[in-house]
Amino acid sequence: MTRENRWLIINAAIILIVGALAVLAYHFLINIPSKPQNQLFGVKVTLTNKVELNAEPSSGEYALLIARYDAMDGNRKIGDVFYAKGTNGYTYEVDDDFGVIELYIGIDTDGKVSVQVLNARQTRDRVPAIYDFVKLRLQDVGIENIEAISTAGGNGLVAGATHSRTLVKTLVTLAVNEYKGVEPDPYEDWFGEGYQLEEKVDLTGEYLQSKQVVKNSNGDIIGSIYVVEGKSVYHSSSEGTIRMHVGLDDDGKVIGYHFEVYEHTNGFRPDVIAYLNAEVLNTNINDFEEDEGISTGATNSSRLVIRMLTELKSEVTSA
Repeated sequence: MTRENRWLIINAAIILIVGALAVLAYHFLINIPSKPQNQLFGVKVTLTNKVELNAEPSSGEYALLIARYDAMDGNRKIGDVFYAKGTNGYTYEVDDDFGVIELYIGIDTDGKVSVQVLNARQTRDRVPAIYDFVKLRLQDVGIENIEAISTAGGNGLVAGATHSRTLVKTLVTLAVNEYKGVEPDPYEDWFGEGYQLEEKVDLTGEYLQSKQVVKNSNGDIIGSIYVVEGKSVYHSSSEGTIRMHVGLDDDGKVIGYHFEVYEHTNGFRPDVIAYLNAEVLNTNINDFEEDEGISTGATNSSRLVIRMLTELKSEVTSA
């Protein structure tokens, strides 16, 4: 073989290798989805038909689904995407008011759940453990298996970030319940599985409606649930009703609340939630102060809630 022919063969091989590398680069750089919503399904998708689910509170700790979208591959719907956000006390920076987790939660038409982290401002050295949890345990999971997923370390997942992982799982569970059309049970969140409700007792008051004693599975009293309802002007001459369920533990600590009816301005509802989270939740109802923490963004609504809670306090302290 002459030197010229040898160089022709070598050059041809180089051209083939470069061409193959170019094809691979095109495939990986162009075709692999890069946006979080694309990574949920492994293809490029467009998010359409946005539905607002909850207004985002301005402060306080919460776990909410903010919006829902249709995930479209061209003209074909391939799933649903939920934008979820939650906050807690595990901050990234010392000056942060709250730690934040934001997720895209995708559920395809076969009921498989995948999650992408949009933001994880949690305790700085625990952030990688959050991403590992999502990567190892929250990809292509059947909706029927979400509840059984453990947030603890093991099976390739390092220990740590348990509270942050629990917030992630809570957000994913909210998305699954919304997808299935299942209303979450707030009482179970307050009192745990297996709680039992005694017969409802009607109450007479301006706002107090009823009381139910709560027992655990052993029949021990562990708290009570009060329903309060009031009506007031909330904007100009508009009137609306707020009906709340308030959970107390056996010592009188407020362990939860739930709006059954909220007819005031929904855009200001997060301000009422922020007030309740900051001034009422996890405090003893006997220590409730009538004039603390009024939300300037929803003054009339907050004052109605305060009047209802004040009457509840009087009921509990006089019992």
